[in-house]
Amino acid sequence: MGFDVDAYYPDAGSEISSKETIEAAFAKAETWLLENVGGCDGFISLGSLDSGPSIAFLERAIGRKFKPSDPEIWPADEVRQLAKNAHWPGPESVPTDERWAYWSARKFLEVCVQHGLGIWTV
Repeated sequence: MGFDVDAYYPDAGSEISSKETIEAAFAKAETWLLENVGGCDGFISLGSLDSGPSIAFLERAIGRKFKPSDPEIWPADEVRQLAKNAHWPGPESVPTDERWAYWSARKFLEVCVQHGLGIWTV
């Protein structure tokens, strides 16, 4: 795909969580993925999705495409609404070799919502 989808928050953290708490949440997501799915997007611990399959699962679930040629920050309230209205396929319907991407996208969005983070592309 040629771009990353990153969690967005100021250096001090979000209105909900400190930077350290956010970093710990993404590290915990990576651990969960490795223990429960056997793989993950390589940038999840950094608060980012780097792989095309992970980004594609996220785009399909939220019904919105990322436009790296026209970068914008989606604020936390918008991300929360997108997550609320997301349509994820049932995990059992995802091919086994793609579940790492599916769950990486879900965990990424989950952490963003829990910690009041925006999303942007770089």
